[in-house]
Amino acid sequence: MWILAELAAYTAWTATMTFVGPLLIQQGHLSETLAGVCLGLGAGMFFIISSRVKNLLSRTSAKAAIITSSAGMSITGGALFLLPLPAALLAVLFCVMSAFCGVRTPVASFIGTQVEPTRTDAMMTARTAITQTGYLLGAALGGALLTWSGFDALGILVMAGTITGGLVLFLKAPVPSAA
Repeated sequence: MWILAELAAYTAWTATMTFVGPLLIQQGHLSETLAGVCLGLGAGMFFIISSRVKNLLSRTSAKAAIITSSAGMSITGGALFLLPLPAALLAVLFCVMSAFCGVRTPVASFIGTQVEPTRTDAMMTARTAITQTGYLLGAALGGALLTWSGFDALGILVMAGTITGGLVLFLKAPVPSAA
């Protein structure tokens, strides 16, 4: 179940990362340069937040962190692609979504190590495979949905993938022992 949850989440996140630039350019009317700056800001948010998750897990459970960050990604991702918003708000939403993903990714990895605590090497190998498969599916499925039905369909994919991944981990994952 962990593998399927992560595949759903990585597919949704990759669709976001792949197509938020075109969204900022086409609907936000930003230049390519400014869209690139927004992507860099989102990457910076992810880095800053993900490097501090251990502190978060010392204050809350992994299950609470996974469902909260997944719900946050779903809500901000949906708003990003489904609502007609000005460029500045699109950029802020992307940065907030990146921050939620910065929590979700390491927490999901931590939960994965709890699935098979004696085989963390196997679980992290699975994480690598899931990441790469999610990159492929997110770009391909996201591109197909964008072509078929525009940014709205992409927003639904992002919402469905992020909340599905979070719910599955919240409901099915073992309770981690400690961070």
